[in-house]
Amino acid sequence: MPQDNTPLPQESTQANPRDALNLKKAKIQILEGELSDIDAALDAEFIEQLPSMLTEEEGDMRLDEDFRPFLALVEEKKEGFYRTKLDELKSQIDALKKEASDEEEAIDIEDGKRVFLEAHPESDWSALTEFYKNDMTARQKEDLIDLDLVPFMEKVYELFSKKNKKNPPEAPTKEEPNLPPNMNDAASSAPKGNPYAGAIDENYNRAIGLR
Repeated sequence: MPQDNTPLPQESTQANPRDALNLKKAKIQILEGELSDIDAALDAEFIEQLPSMLTEEEGDMRLDEDFRPFLALVEEKKEGFYRTKLDELKSQIDALKKEASDEEEAIDIEDGKRVFLEAHPESDWSALTEFYKNDMTARQKEDLIDLDLVPFMEKVYELFSKKNKKNPPEAPTKEEPNLPPNMNDAASSAPKGNPYAGAIDENYNRAIGLR
């Protein structure tokens, strides 16, 4: 399900990204199999590495008449060795699972985007995702939470279209043309009384085009 911080899907550079994803899933299965059958392999590795794990004093303990402390020491070393190796393998498996999950989500987003845009080639994917992030209410987002990507985006597209129908973009303001002075308005500004007084009024003459 898409989240607010879901990045916009990008064009894939792989011919078939699902092939690489399937290989990663196969590797995870192999490692999980190793994890379940690891005891025998770790026993052999532990026996091989045990001498390097013991100090000279600890190694001499095996010669003591009571060698039980030495056996307890070996068991302690073995437990720590197993824990380290198992934690490393589990961490590797967990990291691969996280990578596979992220890759699968990205591939699903790309596939869903392609299907949606084929159905609505006139739509703008970036505008729709911005509308979802910035303009939809929390209640509207909650209503979409369980939808897969395509029906999810269909609903976003429906809400986006409704909003734009209610609030169409404003038409650009047209500039008034530069018209010549209105002769009637200019004449009305002539001085009252003497009909020839306006003839010596420079502003009036300029207004009617004499100067």
